[in-house]
Amino acid sequence: MHSAVENLNIAANIKYESDNKNKRKRRKKRFYMDIVSIGMLALVLCIILIFACLLGYIMDKIHTWLVNRRLDPISLAKNAWSKFKQYKVTKAINRITEHTVENDGDGGCAICLGAYEIGDKVRTLPCEHQFHSECVDEWIKKHNNCPSCRAQILNVELFRNARPNNGQHEQGQSSRAIENEQQILDNAENV
Repeated sequence: MHSAVENLNIAANIKYESDNKNKRKRRKKRFYMDIVSIGMLALVLCIILIFACLLGYIMDKIHTWLVNRRLDPISLAKNAWSKFKQYKVTKAINRITEHTVENDGDGGCAICLGAYEIGDKVRTLPCEHQFHSECVDEWIKKHNNCPSCRAQILNVELFRNARPNNGQHEQGQSSRAIENEQQILDNAENV
């Protein structure tokens, strides 16, 4: 049999081997945990990097779109000019004579082709043609001439380049129409 010292030696060896096995198992387990942790960390970092790149790309596209579409100085200038022109035309239109129809059979509007009824608001243009106020207001905003005779209606600075006959009045306009037009033009230029 074994002596007491040998027994102690064997017990110590078994305990040492058992501790060694446990340490190796723990190290192995820890090694795998470390690899999994590093892999997960790398995956999270890759996802964050991809997200940041996509976000940067999207923000760049939005910025480019805003610069090209919304904040383009030429577009802003055109928009401002359009609004200014619309304001001037609206102000000048409001200075054109408007009255209410009092008699049936006073004719009809050449724009909407509707007959005038008592109480309808009608504008008389400098060329003496009459139209419903709503109809002629929309027409003037787009065309700046009489729908019937094509005579120029407003001579504001905005339309000077588009004036037919180099500013000369159409043949056949009465002197009263010319005076009315001149009065409207003077009022429109003072707007």
